[in-house]
Amino acid sequence: MAKKPNYRFERQERERLKAEKKAAREAERIQRKVEEGGAAEADAAAAPAAAATGPTSESGPVSPSAPPPQYSGPPIAIRPIETMTPSELETLRQNARRLAASGSARQKAAAQDLLPRLEAALEKIAEEKRQTAAAKMAQAMRKVKSE
Repeated sequence: MAKKPNYRFERQERERLKAEKKAAREAERIQRKVEEGGAAEADAAAAPAAAATGPTSESGPVSPSAPPPQYSGPPIAIRPIETMTPSELETLRQNARRLAASGSARQKAAAQDLLPRLEAALEKIAEEKRQTAAAKMAQAMRKVKSE
């Protein structure tokens, strides 16, 4: 008599293989960054990969019952702040403010570290908008004067 297929095992195996491939691609990406001379960038790029695989220690994965380590280091963002759109920055700032007020100790530390950088990025965008608007206004004034 034929055995019943074990779909759960097959799904877990597919997910495991997918995770291994993803980790290998991430390691290759970090290695390319290191080779390009961006060791600091590679450290920042490695942080999301480490966060995705879960907490670990020198002896292996940390058990869920162990208290999470206190946050120490640069805030972990999905991608560099400079590449985010203004609406994404605003959403991230709102989330950081919320976590700074009511998050865990680790979340508060990360949010308070991230907030000044977000504020600076949003201020830079606002300044660029003001300069663009002033340039358009000056161009419109020159156009009116020439007519």
